[in-house]
Amino acid sequence: MTTEVTTEVKPEAPPKLVPNEYLESVGTSIYINPQVFKYGWQVSTALARSSMVPKDYRDSPENCMIAFDLSLRLNVSPFLIMQKVAMVHGKPCMEGQLCIALANERGGFDAPLNWEFGGEGDSRWCKCFTFRGGERIESSPLTLKQVKDAGWYAQNKNWQVITDQMFRYRTASFLVKTHNPGIMMGLDTRDEIIDINGLPTKGARRSSLNDIEVKTTKEKVNGKA
Repeated sequence: MTTEVTTEVKPEAPPKLVPNEYLESVGTSIYINPQVFKYGWQVSTALARSSMVPKDYRDSPENCMIAFDLSLRLNVSPFLIMQKVAMVHGKPCMEGQLCIALANERGGFDAPLNWEFGGEGDSRWCKCFTFRGGERIESSPLTLKQVKDAGWYAQNKNWQVITDQMFRYRTASFLVKTHNPGIMMGLDTRDEIIDINGLPTKGARRSSLNDIEVKTTKEKVNGKA
């Protein structure tokens, strides 16, 4: 009598993906570790087939792979990244909500972000503030006149409808980029990109509040104000 012996073949376990340990072991990029890259590609391929992911990621495992990388670095779910990081004018950007949530959860601040408002009409202003090491830190103040002068009010309809909320998103980004820019991984917020009239052409640069101030000063000097 012959006894058949069956050997159970266990599937290869995926690498342990705890962000801090992962980054310490493979450096700053998934692209230098073949094992993690392979596992990330498998995850990305599966996510790309889902009807629940936004259109920027659907049927695009390449985009999902970037979301996978960001999710590891930020220690959040890839699905959350896909919901709150999108392509606008060909550039990846995060929602203002995600910027605030990351700052509150892992910004190293003593308290959640908060805001101060003042003034009326074009003099309406806002600044974001929090505390770190017992000291108050804050963003540069932003006025509605600056918003209009920079062209954001006309370019992005949200400024006309939810003005105070847009103040919160913008000044939160100001504060984070000044006091802990690593939170945003170099990304702009969605509204920052939309505020500007598309991406600059090759060789051009983005307009800024400094540009507006310089232009206004020149016009006053030339008697055009």
